[in-house]
Amino acid sequence: MVFFWVACISFLTGLTLIVSAPYHGVLSAAHQTGPQKRHQGYTPCLGVPGSFAGLVMSFVLISQDASCTKAALFSIIPLFIAGIAEDITARIAPVVRLAASLLTGMLFVWLSEVTISRTGIGIADSILDIQGVAFVLTILDIAALSNAMNMIDGLNGLSHGTSLFMSIALGSIAVSEGDYSLAVFAFGLGSAIFGSLVLNFPFGRIFAG
Repeated sequence: MVFFWVACISFLTGLTLIVSAPYHGVLSAAHQTGPQKRHQGYTPCLGVPGSFAGLVMSFVLISQDASCTKAALFSIIPLFIAGIAEDITARIAPVVRLAASLLTGMLFVWLSEVTISRTGIGIADSILDIQGVAFVLTILDIAALSNAMNMIDGLNGLSHGTSLFMSIALGSIAVSEGDYSLAVFAFGLGSAIFGSLVLNFPFGRIFAG
């Protein structure tokens, strides 16, 4: 039931942005050109606030003791601000957005003390054992993943759907390993994404941004 309310908060936040689009559409609507521009008229690209609101609700209701949730909420702020600024102005340089994603990765690793420590591949794990390698690789992976998701935004359901399946898979693996704190975080994140997905697919009323 709690996950349902998390999805509702995400959905209602996104719906509010869609309904109020006539007042902020000139700033927040998708205005880029190129292969990602597949919609006519104004389509708000502020779906992330809805998912973020759902994640905050997840933290408040069910996962205040989950260190990964706290780390995610605080570390995502630089990337969240850079993304919103880009969605509104379309003038944020790529290097600034890259720096924001790297900073988010650094903050998450620092706050959560989580790094990619093993892969199950002998030679790769040997490299990860070298001091500092796991730290740097984890930061680069977080930055690469955030930019990869941004690249597939614009096609209805693709970025939201991919993120949802990743969250469900992560939560399921966490349950099987007995890491219930991570499972709660993953399913809470998935619920928040689902609330926005309903608005993004199939009609593309809002983008993740």
